[in-house]
Amino acid sequence: MHPDFDVLSTVDVRNTDEVIQTLAEHASGALRVIGSGSAQHRLPAPQQPVTLMRLASMNRLLRLEAGDLTCSVEPGLCRAELDRILAEKKLRLACTGEGSLGGIFAEGRHTPLAPGASSTRQSLLGIQGVLAEGKAFKSGARVVKSVAGFDLHKLFVGSRGKLFVVTQMHLKLQTAPRATRHFERAGISRQEALETFSSLRRLPTTPRSLWLGASPGGFRLSGHFEGHPELLDQILAEHHLRSREEPADTELDGGEGAEVLRGLIAPKKLGQLLDTLPEQADLIINGTGQFELRVTPQQSDAFLSQCCTIPAVAEISKALPDRRGLATSSDPAGARLEQGIKEAFDPMSMLL
Repeated sequence: MHPDFDVLSTVDVRNTDEVIQTLAEHASGALRVIGSGSAQHRLPAPQQPVTLMRLASMNRLLRLEAGDLTCSVEPGLCRAELDRILAEKKLRLACTGEGSLGGIFAEGRHTPLAPGASSTRQSLLGIQGVLAEGKAFKSGARVVKSVAGFDLHKLFVGSRGKLFVVTQMHLKLQTAPRATRHFERAGISRQEALETFSSLRRLPTTPRSLWLGASPGGFRLSGHFEGHPELLDQILAEHHLRSREEPADTELDGGEGAEVLRGLIAPKKLGQLLDTLPEQADLIINGTGQFELRVTPQQSDAFLSQCCTIPAVAEISKALPDRRGLATSSDPAGARLEQGIKEAFDPMSMLL
């Protein structure tokens, strides 16, 4: 996807040496690290012209240990290609996300979709990378085991490429489930939606993904279960859930005259969130409280100012470049910690 911000040039790197060389050549400038670039329309635009360091050519599967349920990949490897290879061995990467694998983890928007489900943070065992000053480093491990020291690789999740450049990722895999049942229940009342959403979250066999959608047309539930086929069919019948062949669409697009906010609340506060929705708004929220909300720009500003009363945190993620990144006020202590981490890894603020 073509970026909607000022780009001075694009450098395609193919290995760690070229990453180090590019960092050295742009030490006094500004760099944005991207994979395929598919997530850039959801991230805050840089406030100055940048050089793009593109990792899409670093796209190899370096190691696959089916017995240990681990693999090592380069950040530019496409998620769809890894899924294809793993499916042949009845394995999978349990976290969600599309595009390049490095982009999925760096964006960090893929929280568990239901209680007990996997996330990007849980799936990352270790990394190899390069600091902004050009020093290569390692963090974590290639296999599932206890590792002494700080889990610096966990900082990569959600960093948006602003701390360091990752050149390898070591991932935790899972065996493919015995059976999967996608489900949907549409055209229901608010009370039915909230009660069913809450009861599904408390099941002994919880959904691996759970979504509640609210729009002017009404409420709907969707998601999927994994496990023994007879048990899954029984759960769907007990909760009046209609089986689907494919997953339901759970992503909101901005479109003309609309913006999409991404946020997080405690699921028990869902009723209060619904009470604050502007007219004609579209909402989709998963089983752990991460939500997207589509409204007009004026409604975005009003909603951000009301978030503290829910309480919730939110950020404009799909909008014009000068609007992306506007968010609820940061906790002062959290903001200081975030700034301290940024200064420790990238003291010259080269990575934007």
